[in-house]
Amino acid sequence: MDVTAQLEQAQQYFDNKEYDKALPLYTSLADNGNSKAQGVLGWMYLDGFGVATDYPKAFDLFTQGIKGGDSDAISRLGYMYENGKGVEQSYAKAFQYYSQAAEAGNTEGMNNLGWLYDQGLGVPQDLPKAIELYNKAIAVHNNLDAIDALGCLYRDGRGVPQDYAKAKELFESAAEKGSDYAQYDLGCLYRDGQGVPQDLQQAEHYLSLSAEQGYEDAKTALANLKAAKN
Repeated sequence: MDVTAQLEQAQQYFDNKEYDKALPLYTSLADNGNSKAQGVLGWMYLDGFGVATDYPKAFDLFTQGIKGGDSDAISRLGYMYENGKGVEQSYAKAFQYYSQAAEAGNTEGMNNLGWLYDQGLGVPQDLPKAIELYNKAIAVHNNLDAIDALGCLYRDGRGVPQDYAKAKELFESAAEKGSDYAQYDLGCLYRDGQGVPQDLQQAEHYLSLSAEQGYEDAKTALANLKAAKN
């Protein structure tokens, strides 16, 4: 099996959450210097997909992946710096790596850079710039996190006129494709009756989907919703 076929097989295992099968393939490829495999394997160690979380290992793999030009590794190293995972927290370094990844056409980098501008983290808050980056991430690769983030701006009327219908449309689009953030945000719209008739059954449905993926805010909201019903 050639390298391309191995990567495709490993990606299929990863997407199916068969991490025990993906791990040896990615490890073998990474050990042989494949930068794409180094980027994904680093992510597995960063978030504990099928392995114990190991920030130093993730950092090392991302660093190797960057040398090979993997834009995912660039963006994910930025994530480590943004959130202080295994490194000293630094928005400046996060900005540096996200910018580099975004310039390479990486939609994760575009979205994360947009988030820094959205929240004013390490840079002056710039909502038009954030919206531009979110839209670019959506246009290039339909980035689900960017769809959700844009939906939040329409929900809250930040940088755009408040539009619950548009927010719902964006949340639904990402939720249907499995975004835990969008499932949570859509559940909250139904829970609170924002732009839709209040529907606690729908709220519980979407919050449950998000909670099943491990999103802590959704777990809390779901528990509170169930407690209020009893």
